[in-house]
Amino acid sequence: MKSRTGDPSYREIPADVTWDSLRLSHVGYDTRKVSQDINCVFPLQRLQELEAEGRVGSLNHRHFSFMGYIPIVDVLLQRTGPEVAGKLRADGVDLVVLAPA
Repeated sequence: MKSRTGDPSYREIPADVTWDSLRLSHVGYDTRKVSQDINCVFPLQRLQELEAEGRVGSLNHRHFSFMGYIPIVDVLLQRTGPEVAGKLRADGVDLVVLAPA
């Protein structure tokens, strides 16, 4: 991350993602401990377990990840946030889990 304004973009992650294909990356943030259990910042496995146990309904077919460093939030609030919200609405999502890093 070389930009002082951060990165308001997002990544769309399919529900059938393989865990070994996910990467944590953040300049100035030590990801070693978080990499030991990615569920701390992206709890998809825990949610899949809850779905399998019948504790929650079905999970969406896609998930979204934003960079943790976004000090200038204008683009996030005006473009990328509403874009993701629109995709979730179109998918019929009832509940969103936010997991800050």
